[in-house]
This record gives sequence, structure tokens and C-alpha cells, in this order.
Amino acid sequence: WVNQYLLRRIGAEEYSLVPVLTSLMIFGELFRDAFAGGIGRFLVAAEAKDDSAEVSRIVSSMFPLLTVIALVLALAGAFAVIHVDSLIRVDEAYHVDAQIMLALLILSLCLEIFAAPFSLGLFVKMRFVTLNLVNLFSLLCRIALLFALLFGIGPKALWLVVAMVFGGVLDLAIRIYFTWRLLPAARFQRGLIRWETVATLLSFSLWTTVHGLGNIVQRAAPALLLNRYATPVGVVSFHLGNLPDVQIRRLISAGSRPALPELTTIFTSGGKEALRSFFYRGGKYYLWAAMFLVPGLVVLGEPLIILYVGREYLDTAIVLACILGAYPLVWASAMFYQVAYACGEIRAFNVLNMIVVLATLGLLWLFVVSLQMGAIGAGYAFGLGSGLGHLLIIWPGSLRFIGGSWREFMRKTLLPGCLPTLGAGLIGFVLLQVDPLQTWTRMALAFALVSAVYLVVIL
Repeated sequence: WVNQYLLRRIGAEEYSLVPVLTSLMIFGELFRDAFAGGIGRFLVAAEAKDDSAEVSRIVSSMFPLLTVIALVLALAGAFAVIHVDSLIRVDEAYHVDAQIMLALLILSLCLEIFAAPFSLGLFVKMRFVTLNLVNLFSLLCRIALLFALLFGIGPKALWLVVAMVFGGVLDLAIRIYFTWRLLPAARFQRGLIRWETVATLLSFSLWTTVHGLGNIVQRAAPALLLNRYATPVGVVSFHLGNLPDVQIRRLISAGSRPALPELTTIFTSGGKEALRSFFYRGGKYYLWAAMFLVPGLVVLGEPLIILYVGREYLDTAIVLACILGAYPLVWASAMFYQVAYACGEIRAFNVLNMIVVLATLGLLWLFVVSLQMGAIGAGYAFGLGSGLGHLLIIWPGSLRFIGGSWREFMRKTLLPGCLPTLGAGLIGFVLLQVDPLQTWTRMALAFALVSAVYLVVIL
């Protein structure tokens, strides 16, 4: 609703600053992944062994390094804020707003890196209900502030970033409080600093960084390339078309978060073989969850976008279809990362994932820069790159890793996981032939029917 509200009141030039500037922050997040990405995994393993000394050792060893990284990132960020017009194409009228937005985003990221060792208590203790309630509370506060700014001061893209940063900092502060209460061993003790511990965690974290490079292609590269080689409308069209994918991934990430410490504990006691059945079943559940909205969004995409933001952004429907159309191939093997993380062999996943990422980036350059196809070209690149990459590279690699078979994968994961989408998509197609869905009421009824069919097929 906020996107629709703003796009009807401000220009694409101003609104496009939000996806472009948040895309820049992905490069900063690589630092976080490179140096802090393994802390959670090793704290869970230490807690599973009831080794409080190891928990303190990990926290104490990583804190000085992360403090230095946060300071370096802050200095680099200050330089980026001053020279923001050298990094992205920005209208002079919005130059100051762009600087404020970037400064706030950098501040939030630096705080997150600095406090990383002291904010994982709920994750380590597997208090996921509490963690989700904290996330929900922060989100509601973020929404309340956003509404206050929009209706109290006026519509500006700047308020999206202000509210986003406020919600993130509030969430971080609450998680630090719970860590202090639930995980007393997570304290800095100078005498427990061990550089061998730092080396062990960094060797793991650096491979999680490779996974983070996928975020550059997924979230940063399209907006930055479109900012340079397309129009603001193209930037916004891709952003809107990619938004359902971002939200679906975010929701599934939150829902699957409890699996990581549980799988790590299972691996600690039973080895890799104990995770094979979870790979098959988990892939099916991932497909069911990720593709619940796909039939409606893809089949009914064009009339939905016209109702939402108008014909000016109609390319959004094509972007939507390209990205979500690859979902059966992308999500069937989603358990590969979970299993590799639990086994402490994240490199096995990330080497293959990097090949897919680089192939997608090459296609993105071809369609957006060389062929000048704008938002539609970016959609083609994502659909082809991620879809075929998973089919040809990730699927075979994941089955080799767990010692699985193609027959079991097809029977237990792919076929039952995709069947609801086929049934619901067929119903959506028939509805679209009968009714052009030119009102929100008819669109809502069509979505409800498609979703109902999806659930009936699952049951």
C-alpha cells in the first residue's frame, strides 16, 4: 500500500532512490557476512555442548575485530555519502535526501556489525517465538513511524528509509537485551581472546560471504545497472516486480530460522546421513510455502499491476512472471544451504551457488547494458540465470552432497511440491479468460479462489 500511495504522489525519480540506495548497502553487508556470518553457527554448537567457556571465547575473540570493521565501514560510508552523486545517478533536487538516506543506512549497518556477538541469544537458545514477536513489534513500530511521517509531514521517499532504520535499530536493541538475559556467557572478556578462534570462524564466515555475493546480484546489481542504463520508471518497475520475491524470501527465512540450530544439533549427534530425509521433506515444504502466491501473481499479474500502479509500470508484470516463474527450480533444492550450514561445510553450497550467481550477472549485463532491454531484460536475466542454474548445477550438487538420488528427489520433493501450483494456476487462467478483473473486488475474489484451490490440492 505504501508503494502505491507514494507512486501516486511523488515522481519515479524520487522513489527510485530507495531501491538504488538500499542496493548500495548490499556491498557493506558483505563485510558483515565475511566477519560475523559464522558466529551464530558456532555459538549454537557450543551451547549444544553446554560449553559456556567456549561461548565466552567466541564472543570475546570476535568483538575487537568487528569493532574495527564497523569503524572502517563507517569511514568508507562517510566518503560515500559525500560523493553519492559519483556512485549513482541522482537528480539535483534529491541530492540532500539521497545523502541522508545513505548515511542512515550506513549507521544502521555499522551498529549491527558492532553488536553482532551480543545479539544472538534468542537464536542460540532457539527462542524463535520470542524472536518473531520481537521482529513483529519492531515492524509495527516502523509502520507507525512511517505513517506518522507520511501523514504528519508529507509524502517523501526519505521517510521509508527513516522508518526502516528506526525499526532495525529497535530490533537490534531488544535482541541485545534478551541476549544479556538468556546467554550470560556472551560477554567480552579480554583474557579469553584467542586468534585461533577468530581464524576458525573467519574460515567459515568467508564462505558465507560467497553466499552473500548472491545478494549483490539479487538485490544490488539490477537497481544499480538500471539506474545507469535505463529510466527511473525502469528502476521502479523492476523494484516492484522483484518485491514479492524479496518479501517471500524474507518470510520464509523467518519461518525456517528454527531449522538451522535444530539441524546443527542433529548433525552433531547423527552425522550427514541423518539429514537426508530432512532434505527431501524440507524441499517439498519450501515449495509449498514459496509458491503459495505464485499462481495468482503470475497468471493475474497484468490486471493486478494496472490496478496497483497503472499502465505506466506495466513492465512490472513481465518482471514478476520471469522471477516467480523460476521458483519450482529454485526452491526445490532450498534445503541444500540449510544442510551444508548444519554440517559446517558451507563451501560445498557456495562454490556451486557462485557459478549460478556469475552466470546470472552475465545475463544481467547482456540484457540490461548490451541490449538495453531495461526492467524486462533484468527479469529475463533472473528467470533464466537462477532457474537454469539451479536445474543444471545446484540440483546435481545437492544430491551428491547428501548422497541422495534423482528418483527420490522427484518423488518426495519436486512432484508433490509443484502439484498445488499447477492446479491453482489452471484455475487462475480460466478465471482470467472469463473476467478481465478490472476492479479490486473481483481481483480479491479471484485471488481467494486461486489460493483456496492451492490449499485444497495440498490437503
